[in-house]
Amino acid sequence: MNLKRLAILLLAGLLLPAVAMAQRTTTRRAPVTHDLTVQTNVHDARISINGEVIKGNTLSLPAGSHTVEVSAPGYQLWRQTVQLSGDQTLRATLQPQEFTLQVESNIRGARVFINGNPRGMTNHSERLRPGRYTIRVSEMGYQDWETTLDLNRDERVVVQLQPALATVRVSIPSGLLNSRERNPSSLVRVRVNGEVQSGSSFQLPAGRYTVSLESGGLELHQDISVQPGRSYTITPNFSWSLD
Repeated sequence: MNLKRLAILLLAGLLLPAVAMAQRTTTRRAPVTHDLTVQTNVHDARISINGEVIKGNTLSLPAGSHTVEVSAPGYQLWRQTVQLSGDQTLRATLQPQEFTLQVESNIRGARVFINGNPRGMTNHSERLRPGRYTIRVSEMGYQDWETTLDLNRDERVVVQLQPALATVRVSIPSGLLNSRERNPSSLVRVRVNGEVQSGSSFQLPAGRYTVSLESGGLELHQDISVQPGRSYTITPNFSWSLD
């Protein structure tokens, strides 16, 4: 074997491994990626893809399945799984977060007000965004009921309306009382529909009543009608007649 042929063989032995390695390197292609862009109707909403929060709203991803979530305070979570095979844009429309407020009452058909605005009658139900609300329930002949609550979950409010009361006061003129007694007004007994009252001032539900004043052997009766929320004063008087 001459020197020239030997040199050629040695050179081939050195070059062949390098060429093979270069071929292997060129066959290792970089993975194909596509741009996934997420647009939303809420400014500064948080976008996460496959559980990782991203900066901005576009991310390059390999082809395949990816889960996108968009969230913002006061809005329902938006979630969608996408099969990415090319550049793609998703539109995430967030819906306001709402809770159910249900207002019930022992008086069906009582009027319901929310933040001062009429919203229907009991039993009443509606969806509202989170926040603070003042609820008032009103019905003629009953005391208004009102409360304030922070709505951050579904709420059921049960209202027990109480009959509205009228205030009645018995005022006996001093000229009719026996001035020789130390406390003459305490000697006068007041009855309402036959029931003794603890004092000269009391409250009654709306309606019609018989009020009696008793002192010694003397008794007076008077029928009265009272309306809710009003105040009344009963003043007895005597008149003389000479035949």
